Parts: sequence; C-alpha cells; structure tokens
Amino acid sequence: MKRWKIWGSIFIALMMVLGIVFATPVFRPELDSSVTAAESPDFYLWAGQTILVGTGNVTSDSDSLDFTIATDCAISYIHIKIIDGTPVEGDQHAPGSFPHHINYTSSPQTGVFDFSIPFTPGDWTSPISILLHADVVCGFYEGNTAWAGDLGRNNQIPGEPWAYYFTHSY
Repeated sequence: MKRWKIWGSIFIALMMVLGIVFATPVFRPELDSSVTAAESPDFYLWAGQTILVGTGNVTSDSDSLDFTIATDCAISYIHIKIIDGTPVEGDQHAPGSFPHHINYTSSPQTGVFDFSIPFTPGDWTSPISILLHADVVCGFYEGNTAWAGDLGRNNQIPGEPWAYYFTHSY
C-alpha cells in the first residue's frame, strides 16, 4: 500500500513539472541570431499574440510596396491589406478576404525574403495602415497565425480578439 502512494505521488509530481515546463514561455521560439533582423524594423511579426517570430521593413516607390521579412519560422502564406487611415471595427479584416496573397505552401520560406505588391501612392493618404497576416510554423508551434505590429503590440485592430497592424509613411 505504501509503494502505491509513493509511486502515485511521484507520478503526480512529474505530471505537474511537465505541465509547467511545456507552459513556460522559456520554451517558445525566439528570433534566432542566425537570421539577420532589420536594425530599425518597421514591424514585428507576432505569432500567438506574444511570440516574436520575425521583423520586417517596408519601402515604397512609384508602383509598389517592397517588403523584407526576417524570420526563423517557416511561412506558408501571407495576406496583406492596405487601408487609408486606421482600421475601424466592422470593416472586413479576415485575412482570407485581403486583396494581396503570397503563397509559399509548396515550399515554405524560412530566413530573409523579399516580395512586392502593387501600390500607387496617390490612391491613399499618407500614412497608410498595413494589415499583414502570415501562417507560420515555428518548432512545435504548427499552424500559428501571425500579425505584423509594433514592438509593444499597441496597434490592435478594433473589434478583433487579437490582430495587429502597422503604419507606413511614403
């Protein structure tokens, strides 16, 4: 009878320790030094609301917005929407409805990569808001959703449980 109580106590203690270990943020993926992050990023890529998985910059010219993203996670899909002003509650902010999509599902990208989307500066008033959503896989965090936002995650899209945006002046 005593052995059963001892082994039962050990088993319960082990389960508690494992629960703490897997719930602790220490084991969340961080932006690895092997990826060269932007020195002055225009945005940070946040997965699962609080996990920093990348940084990025955006520049504009007469016909495109040019993005650079540095990440240690694999990105399978990127959705982008440009808004004149700031996002408001009630607008369509579902990533699947965004007008710009970049598909990496056949070969998810990791590291530093670049892409452009068409952009005519006169169509919007500077600064613009950019909603950038990515589907990421980081270690054992598969299928995470990630949003681009500022360092403090202050630019939350109104009415969304958690979704961020960032601004760009041209």
